[in-house]
Formats: sequence, structure tokens, C-alpha cells
Amino acid sequence: MQTETTRTPHRRVRRRTKLLAFALACLFAAGLAELTARLAGFGPLRLQPDWLARLRTIQQPVSDGGPLIYELKPSSSVTFTYRGPPAEYRINSEGMRSDRIHARPKPAGVRRILCLGDSVLFGLGVPIEDVFSSKLETMLPGCEVMNTGVGGYNTYSERIWLETRGATYQPDDVIVCYCPNDVDEPLEQFAIQVDQKLPEFPPDSIPNPAYHADVLKRHFGPSAHSAEPGGLSGLMLKFQKRSALVNLCLEPFAYGRRSRSHERCLIAVADKTSPEHAWLGRQLAGLAQCAIRLGAKIYFVYIPVRYEMDPSDRQHSEMGRTAMALARASGLQIIDVNAALMAVGDSHLDVTHLSPRGHEAVARCIAEALRGAPRPSRD
Repeated sequence: MQTETTRTPHRRVRRRTKLLAFALACLFAAGLAELTARLAGFGPLRLQPDWLARLRTIQQPVSDGGPLIYELKPSSSVTFTYRGPPAEYRINSEGMRSDRIHARPKPAGVRRILCLGDSVLFGLGVPIEDVFSSKLETMLPGCEVMNTGVGGYNTYSERIWLETRGATYQPDDVIVCYCPNDVDEPLEQFAIQVDQKLPEFPPDSIPNPAYHADVLKRHFGPSAHSAEPGGLSGLMLKFQKRSALVNLCLEPFAYGRRSRSHERCLIAVADKTSPEHAWLGRQLAGLAQCAIRLGAKIYFVYIPVRYEMDPSDRQHSEMGRTAMALARASGLQIIDVNAALMAVGDSHLDVTHLSPRGHEAVARCIAEALRGAPRPSRD
């Protein structure tokens, strides 16, 4: 007969065996889930997502070495999936996401509306017919709407595009589509957009020179290895850079609420003493002056990030309105789309980019504003 003392070692062995079997099963399941996530197209942060790699094929540094830095590649196209069904991105010979050429000089009797913006106007994740520039054209008979959106552009890029290229199209109306991250550090926006090395950024393209210098030091200086945050955030970032499964599981938190980029930009513009606030004022004033020279009316459309529209989050919604006030003071007319987007509910694909329903809501707001606006005089 076994005594209690002889049973105890056997129980310990069985317990350890069960724990080992459970641990091995968990490791096997995690490995299988990791493999499945990678086969499904998700990758660790250190790997470029498929959509970004494909997007880069239709963007390039400017060929003339001018201040615009980079542009859409004329007569190119690519198809990829971004948070929805696959969409085709066709770039015409003028370097715009469009299926037609815009005549120069402008045909008589046509009211031409030129939209400036970034990937939201470009329509990331949305077919061209669902982008608000296309919707706007169907809502305003006799008008021609130009979509000049380029992923990663900031307000400087939009100003330069209008001054160097947009002026030749003789627009009657100019619509500046502003997103909260349009005062972001260009090194962290422009540099991920194209495969080739970009030229040195012009000083006027940099919203905050001190922050830019710090980013350069962290990414290219001797202490670049210590640039990552510490604590729990740093640990999660390390896991995200190595595991597709962890990156996938954390994705809703990254896209659904706040992002470091948008938070920093919202806070900076709301601070009237910040370099970003002053920089944005200069860019908007430059856009307004260019529109005056062209004899065009100029409008400002603020596209909020998703969490700005949360009725319980008044802090962020008030921050966003600082940019509207700055645009108004710079001479731009405001088209407020916030209420229309809030009424839609599912207005965004992610924290930044609009869904087809969001695009339609924005188009209706712009159409309503432009219907009552008199044609500018070119005398």
C-alpha cells in the first residue's frame, strides 16, 4: 500500500507534466496563430504592410528638384486593399488620382474647383467614384472638381502645389482639406511615402525645427538605439516589431482611439505660442494670398480624426477648432463638416481616413456652401 509520502512525488510529477503539456500547447497555438496572421497579410511593425509597399509604387521624388519634394507618379496605377474591398488607384498623366485630363487653359463656362489635401482627399481605401471630390462634381452640375490629394502632404506641400502647378489650371474655387496631422514632422510623414531617398527638406516645410533636429538625432545619431520609449509602451513596441499576432491584436487600439502623431499635432496647434501654430498660420496665409492672385475663392475644410467627434471628448474637439480659427484669421472661408460626420456614425475607416459615407457627408457640406457662393470676378 502506498503511503501519503510516496503519493506526493507522483502528484508533483503529474502536475509538472500537465503544466509542461499546457505550456507546449500554448506555444504551439501561438506559433500557429502567428503563422496564420502572417499568411493573412499582417506583419510585424518592422515589416512594411502590403498596402504601403504598393502605395509607394505610385509616388516619387519630384523630377525637377523643386520645393515640392515628392509627387504622384504620372500615368501609374496600383490596386490594393486598405480596410475594405480592393480599390484601384489610377494616376493620370498630370499626376492626379483621376480618369481624365484637365484642360489648360480652362474651357469657357466651366467652374473649376481645385481641392488640395493629403491621403484623405486622395481617398485611401476608397474607390475614386466614392471620394468626396467625385461626389462633389455630381452634386454641382457644370463644375469640374480636381482631386490633387497626395498621401503625406502637409499644408506646406499643398501651398507649393497651388503656387507652382495649381495656378496653371485657373481655378475659380480652392478647397484646402486639412487633417490634424498636417503639422506633423515631415521626416516621419514624407520619408515613408516613396522608395527613393528624398532630398533635404526646405526649412519652410518643417513645422518645428527643434523637434525636427531631435528626430534626426534619434533616427540617425549615435544614440538612435535608445530612441524607443521605455516601460510598458516600450515593451509593447518591441513585441509589435517582432510579432504579427501582437501587432494585429493591438491594431484596434492604435487605429480606434488616439495616436501619438495626432495627439502631438492637436496639442501643438492649440498652443498659440508653439512653432507649429505659427507655421500653420504662415502656410494658410500663403494659400490665401495665392488664391487672391488667381482671383479664386478659398475655403478651409477641417477633417477631424474619429475621436474628436466623441460628444464626451470636448477637449479634443476644442483643440481642432483652433485650426479653424487660424484659417479664418488667415482669410479662408470655413466649411464646417463636423456635425455632418457625427450624424453619419461610421464616417471613418480608421482614426484618420474617411469611409465612403464620410466622403459623401463632406461632399454634401461643400456643395451646400458652394451653391450659394457667387462666382469670383477675374477682372
